[in-house]
Amino acid sequence: MAETTGIDQFLTYLKQLPSSCFQALYESPATCVAILSDILAVFDTLRSLHILVEKDDTVRLVPAFGRGLKQALFCGKLSGLEDVTVEEKYRKTCKDLNNYGVERWECILKYMALPSVETQKAVSQENRQILNAAGFIKLQGSSEIPEITSAGFKFLLTDRISQLWIYLLNYLKHVEENEAEKLGLNLPGGSENNEPFRHKIATSIVEPLNFLFHLSFCTLGKAYSSKNLSDQMEDFLQQLREVGIVYQRKRRSGWFYPTPLAIGLCSSCATNDLQNERVSSGFLVVETNYRVYAYTDSLLQLAVVSTFTDMIYRC
Repeated sequence: MAETTGIDQFLTYLKQLPSSCFQALYESPATCVAILSDILAVFDTLRSLHILVEKDDTVRLVPAFGRGLKQALFCGKLSGLEDVTVEEKYRKTCKDLNNYGVERWECILKYMALPSVETQKAVSQENRQILNAAGFIKLQGSSEIPEITSAGFKFLLTDRISQLWIYLLNYLKHVEENEAEKLGLNLPGGSENNEPFRHKIATSIVEPLNFLFHLSFCTLGKAYSSKNLSDQMEDFLQQLREVGIVYQRKRRSGWFYPTPLAIGLCSSCATNDLQNERVSSGFLVVETNYRVYAYTDSLLQLAVVSTFTDMIYRC
């Protein structure tokens, strides 16, 4: 049985959204193109994502999706974001953005693989809550330093694009839970029998979803305006900033740069290129007496190895 990838899990999540949410999602041409490029063109998948509908023994394209796709084909610009010019002293090169994105994302991975007071400083409380709710870490008694779980270890070993989608999936669930809490409901049982509430809860993730798909069609090295973002999206931008999906000098800067992590969300090639640039040379030697020798200068790789070995010495 093939292993479920991050994008597979994300598409499964989309299928569970109420049909009313897709009307709003498909108003974005970028979302239409991104979803269509990431799914297998089989009828069941197209129907479950409310792209095709059966009626009177005929199969039709859902009007909202058709309009969005037509606009994408004839408009050309899919990012939907306004690019801006940044002062020269604040401009970032593609290499700068690459390094920033990977370094910030590795802060999350290091916190999971080698939790300590030091690695915890680089991860916000909200992200720690998301990782805990996802089952990747668990807290030990009154200690704030967590322990990685088997699910968390599996997460560390997945490819970068899957890690990103799995994280984003759990973040969106976190947003839904917060919205449900505001309405005095408990997910999933409290809202299953109340479609209006379920719609309102699910609608809370439409804007972040569309924004993610817009980011994937941005141009690496270009800065984009954040001045017209809603309060919810400003908060979301800060979340993306922390994990390295976007770079922003300050919250009030009024602009941001998508990093290769953002551009690669709907392109496995872009993400693989990013990974290949950052893979440190090195290798493992495993002896028959169960001794393991790791030759690497990557702190993250050492942290991963340390989750299933006891480190005796380090050169």
